[in-house]
Amino acid sequence: MVTSAGSRRRFSLLSAMPQTFFQECFIIRPKRSKIGAPPEGCPLEGCLSFLGGAWTTKILWYLRAEPRRFGDLKRDLGKISAKVLTTRLRELEERGIITRTVMPTSPPTVEYALTSFGMKFQPVLDAIVEVGSELQKRYPLRKKSQPHSQANTMN
Repeated sequence: MVTSAGSRRRFSLLSAMPQTFFQECFIIRPKRSKIGAPPEGCPLEGCLSFLGGAWTTKILWYLRAEPRRFGDLKRDLGKISAKVLTTRLRELEERGIITRTVMPTSPPTVEYALTSFGMKFQPVLDAIVEVGSELQKRYPLRKKSQPHSQANTMN
């Protein structure tokens, strides 16, 4: 094996250093978390997964002030199909977050409202809005640049 004088010199410098100096400078030691691992079955993951569901936060947002009829919610939400909205509202009802009340009118109308359990999400949504506003101030969204056309480059 052929070695150069430079590589022998580097090796001898490293071996001459005290072991603790080498460990402190070149080895990264993992630190244990001061708060420890989340408890078994921590509800945080489930709650975030629930709130991350399609349309959930917007539905909760529009129901926060007053009960809303299906058509009103559909208009509020914009680009949502009736099938998707119906499915999502049923899921929220099954979880006890909203109530569905059929009004005795002709034609029958249905109103959706937050339950007392559903109202517990309001401070969470308010906190998310507050943090989101701060994020927008710190990191403004950049508009996607328009591709340059030949007409723009010729001027």
